[in-house]
Amino acid sequence: MKIVGGLLKGRHLNPPAGKGIRPTPQIVREAIFDILGDFVEGANVLDLFAGTGALGLEALSRGASFCLFVDISYKALRSIRAFLDRNQLTDRGMVLRWDLRKGLPGEIKGSVFSLVFMDPPYDSQLAVELLKFPHLSSLLTQDAKIIVESRKGSVLPEKGLSIALEKNRVYGDTMISIYSHRA
Repeated sequence: MKIVGGLLKGRHLNPPAGKGIRPTPQIVREAIFDILGDFVEGANVLDLFAGTGALGLEALSRGASFCLFVDISYKALRSIRAFLDRNQLTDRGMVLRWDLRKGLPGEIKGSVFSLVFMDPPYDSQLAVELLKFPHLSSLLTQDAKIIVESRKGSVLPEKGLSIALEKNRVYGDTMISIYSHRA
């Protein structure tokens, strides 16, 4: 598994082995970043259910200013931290262990993000719950984008407290939903 674009293109990710981690396929990552285009440059990124960290690391490679990786797995976060260390990105990335079934972590209160990746376990309702989370809008810049990865055919809300669905794209068994924040 490799970074597919930007300054770190071709660098290997070493995701932890085991159940529960479903890496975003390369073709899906390429499609997401093609859609986002220059929006990534300078973005403050929140990667929820980070797993391999592929989405957040890809964003850093393509010019994002910072990425906070949130996951419950020690192994996943250790792997992301190792990639950040190997590639001199420790000043632009941080890992946080948190169980997102409890909602968003209190540690990020006061932070604002212009780009959020959300890749929860397929067939869970965690994306729906977090999209409807009352304090989500306080973490988002005015024109923030939220990218949700789910199984094709999943039912996600078309709008929330301060977000609206822009588009859905399907790649094989994966659906990408792109939301915009409207302050």
